[in-house]
Amino acid sequence: MLKPIVTSELGRDIAAAHGIETIDTLTGFKYISEKIREFEAQSDRSFLLGYEESYGYLIGDFVRDKDAVQTCLWLAEVAAYYKAKKMTLLDALSEIFKEYAYYLEGLESLTLEGREGVEKIAAIMSDFRENPPVEFVGRRVLVREDYTNSERVYVEDGMDGRT
Repeated sequence: MLKPIVTSELGRDIAAAHGIETIDTLTGFKYISEKIREFEAQSDRSFLLGYEESYGYLIGDFVRDKDAVQTCLWLAEVAAYYKAKKMTLLDALSEIFKEYAYYLEGLESLTLEGREGVEKIAAIMSDFRENPPVEFVGRRVLVREDYTNSERVYVEDGMDGRT
């Protein structure tokens, strides 16, 4: 399963409970599509589902962008499944929250405009790579991920790997 880094972790937990790996991408379906192409080239993984926080879904690998037609058909199938169990979709969602927990998530955006903004962002990212923080808001950093370089570092033991 593929999802952008800014999308809820609830899907990852549900997938993990069913033995399905979740891979994070950068935001946008073009990055999900890029991963699908990688899977096809490597032939060691298959694509199941891609989704993002903007309610876009991709079920199957024959379309490379969010697809409302597939999503509507899939949602109808899910609704029929739960109707047969005498449940509404809201009932099903409540059951999911009971089993996996409620998730409180938020996003803070900062816009840096123009050439100066681009330069400032580049400087911030360079500083993060050269001087990685050990904590944020009093919380210790456990894992450091660099999507540009496809690297994940587990800070505690120094182990790293390609993502």
